[in-house]
Amino acid sequence: MSGTAQTSGVQFGVIQIGEALIAIPIQHLSEVLHVQKQEPLAQSGAFLRGGIALRGQIVPVLDLQALAGLPEPDAGTKLGVIVEYQARQIALFADRIIGIANIATDDIHKMSRTAGDKASLFTTLFAYDESFASVLDVSATFDTPDIFTAKRPDISKKNMLRTQVPMLTFEAGTARFSVPAVEVYAAIPRQSVESTAITMGPVLGEITYHGRRIPVVCASRILGLGDGEPQSRPEIVALRFPDDLVLGFAVDAIHEIGTFSGIRETTIPLWQSGRSFVDRVMIRDDELQIYVVDLEKLNQADDLLTIAKLSKIEDDPKIQPKPETTNERNVSQERQRYLVVDADARLAIPLSQVNRIVEPPDRVTPATVSSLGFRGYFSRFNESIALYDLATCRGGKSGTEAGGKVLLTGQTGHQVGFRVENVVSIEMSEWCEKPAHPNRRGSTTLVQLGDGEQTKVLPAFNLNEAIDEKLATAIQI
Repeated sequence: MSGTAQTSGVQFGVIQIGEALIAIPIQHLSEVLHVQKQEPLAQSGAFLRGGIALRGQIVPVLDLQALAGLPEPDAGTKLGVIVEYQARQIALFADRIIGIANIATDDIHKMSRTAGDKASLFTTLFAYDESFASVLDVSATFDTPDIFTAKRPDISKKNMLRTQVPMLTFEAGTARFSVPAVEVYAAIPRQSVESTAITMGPVLGEITYHGRRIPVVCASRILGLGDGEPQSRPEIVALRFPDDLVLGFAVDAIHEIGTFSGIRETTIPLWQSGRSFVDRVMIRDDELQIYVVDLEKLNQADDLLTIAKLSKIEDDPKIQPKPETTNERNVSQERQRYLVVDADARLAIPLSQVNRIVEPPDRVTPATVSSLGFRGYFSRFNESIALYDLATCRGGKSGTEAGGKVLLTGQTGHQVGFRVENVVSIEMSEWCEKPAHPNRRGSTTLVQLGDGEQTKVLPAFNLNEAIDEKLATAIQI
């Protein structure tokens, strides 16, 4: 029988190596990934083909050609199959992922052995799509002498404590995605995308941002998850590509910036392992799945790189303008990402200082702390966090207490929240002007954001310095 679903049976992941179909029991098939590079190993063995890097560890690659007489995979193969048994892992190279097969027990047949068999790794088979798939005996494979394996990482500990890097999360076609916030060229407010000569398939057209032409593609079509057409006025996540190129991804909504601490991680589904730009899946306590985009794979896609080349800035003999009120000795060229917010005035905050952007708390416990802008304490992520109003901290007028966003900054366990009226965008700076007298009260660092005709100069606000100042005040009191 072929892969038609049965009422009961055994599930296999079916892969192709040369002309051979190999079935691996699904409980032993950990994941499938595109291999960027084959790593050399210090060990050597008759059945060892080197190793592949998998989230910080090296998994040995089993040479099925030498061990079981299988055909060589295609020379251009970059597909790695991770097989797991009793907390150990090995990798295989394959040409294709065929799919998932649910086979009735009665349709799995024993293979007769001949004297020419190199190893008894394939003892059963079943009919599959007008051919036959040989079942890999996983226990026999791992028990073979001179086989190198790697220990499976402790998922329960490692992934709950994983990356503290702030991630930008967005929604496209009902799927939720995330990218490292520091790799975002700009988070662009909702606007229309102009249809041009390049509008075709997933390419929606172009926008002009700060005088720069940015091609825009449909995020859900490119990333292969989600459904539905993009909105007529999408928000746009502009990602940086090599050689200072930029490609815009039309999304339904940009949600937040934050870390992934405290949520579970799992691998990408097997059927997403074709041309997949997803590195891993993060699962929240409410079971919402967030697909983390692999920007390295995205940047290596030739078709996307070709589209991104339309954003190339032509060489301009004119010198980039500097802020008008500068003392040249205090002006320096700077390339840093800033979070642009409104807090009585429009400010630029170094994105590296923001751990997470969250909704304002429903409940705040007041306290007798005589510190300008202090509002009390609230609980988030099993931590009691001091809440300040950023506008009041700067001596300005606070907006309405309802709404807005809270920026979390500082070390875990000692975070501080700063409420702002609005989060506007993420932008790259070009120039930075430090004040001539930095210790003088009211002195402000200025940053120039963007380029082209829509360049703007904003005051920069340093959250780390604000925390130090508030802490010093509290200690004196």
